[in-house]
Amino acid sequence: MANGKNIGRALFLCVLCVITVFSSNARAAEDEQTVLATTFPIYQIVRNVAHNREGLEVQLMLSSQLGCPHDYALTPQDVKKLVKADVLVVNGLGLEEFLGAPVKKVNPKLTVIDSSAGIKELLEYADEGHHCGAHCGANCSSHCGGHEEQEKDHDAKCKHHGELPFEWAGAFKLKPGVYRWSFAKVDGAYADPAMKMLFMASAGENPIEATEKKASALFEKDAGALSHGGRLNSGVVNALQFDAARDISVFEIKIDKSGTYVFFAEHMPYEFEAKEHFLKTAGGEDIEPIAEEPAHGHGHHHHHEGANPHLFASPRMAAKLTMNIAVELSKADPEGAAVYFRNAQAYSKRLNELADEMTALGKKLKNNRIIQPHGIFDYLARDMGLEIIAVTQAHGQEPSAAEMTELVKTIREKKAGAIFTEPQYPEKVGKVLARETGIPIAMLDPVATGPENAPLDYYETIMRKNMKILNTTLGVQ
Repeated sequence: MANGKNIGRALFLCVLCVITVFSSNARAAEDEQTVLATTFPIYQIVRNVAHNREGLEVQLMLSSQLGCPHDYALTPQDVKKLVKADVLVVNGLGLEEFLGAPVKKVNPKLTVIDSSAGIKELLEYADEGHHCGAHCGANCSSHCGGHEEQEKDHDAKCKHHGELPFEWAGAFKLKPGVYRWSFAKVDGAYADPAMKMLFMASAGENPIEATEKKASALFEKDAGALSHGGRLNSGVVNALQFDAARDISVFEIKIDKSGTYVFFAEHMPYEFEAKEHFLKTAGGEDIEPIAEEPAHGHGHHHHHEGANPHLFASPRMAAKLTMNIAVELSKADPEGAAVYFRNAQAYSKRLNELADEMTALGKKLKNNRIIQPHGIFDYLARDMGLEIIAVTQAHGQEPSAAEMTELVKTIREKKAGAIFTEPQYPEKVGKVLARETGIPIAMLDPVATGPENAPLDYYETIMRKNMKILNTTLGVQ
């Protein structure tokens, strides 16, 4: 009988311990604050500033592989994150136009921190001159004429594309065989439970433009439902149904003839990327698009104007963002101020030291005249003393044949040292220019994207790799 009482007491104590732990965890969960950062570079800065702050969780709102969300559209999954967040840290300067008024509507108590607020050393978009140089100044008209006509043409395209029934189009060079297109849950849910999709063969210099009129007409018709494991048929609009019980829904594509194929999707495929690329061969090899509208991570038809928001691509400016975020986080969470300022001072010091190294390198380069894809490296170029003489894909658009001729002429006349691409843009234009002009081409990473669980020093690591690339490509005196 005594043993029975002892067992009873032991069971009671165990249950009491479980209840106590559960209650403690529940209280901790209630006390924990969530700081949401919109983009990968801002997320990395916030992580460094908030490192070791107990009771605070830092989350990333958009995919770490998305890049700059110029033409991004808010998804239901994004709204769920906003509802749960206490603080939202944004890049600012118009980069997150997709947020707008809905932010305060879905979460009236949300504290929004604009990391770029108050920074004075801002640059206007280099993309304003279309395919002209960032610093061409008065000489711009000599090698980049017809701006007014180009602007009218661009605006007409923007208006046209705004009426299209699909959000994304991508052209791929495919060989005969079976391919798989996957849609993954991100943070436990699909960006949308279903979406329309269509693909068809195309040809010519602009395969997307050549087929989008036909695609638009087909999109207006009824679409047949297609579930996980089904096969997409060319020229047929499929209403893809994602399997809520699966983390990834996969659809099969069979190509019988080599050629260019354009896929039209109701939503950006990058919204459904978790750990792997969306289009693969049967053997698991990634297939990248040769052209996209909008370009991956950058609005293909987005008209860049005003202040350039890509401060993060310069260590000097990233250090300013770091201190701004620390100040505002301290206001939102006064008890954590000491942690925030200690971390921010240490991180901004490392960034400024890195900036000093990059400036010193800039002074040693044999040729500091470069070409960039768009305005992503403007701040880095200014801080290093580089001269950007041309941009290859202003507004995210590929240059026309006439613009390519002008670019080749400019590169030769200005005696450019190198053409630089970036991971978020296709390399095709840069490769063509390098072949035509005989100058080096290399890829620089502005750290607009990165691994989902990147180390805290990831930015510094990538920037030092950029230094090596600049050193090797442009040479030192």
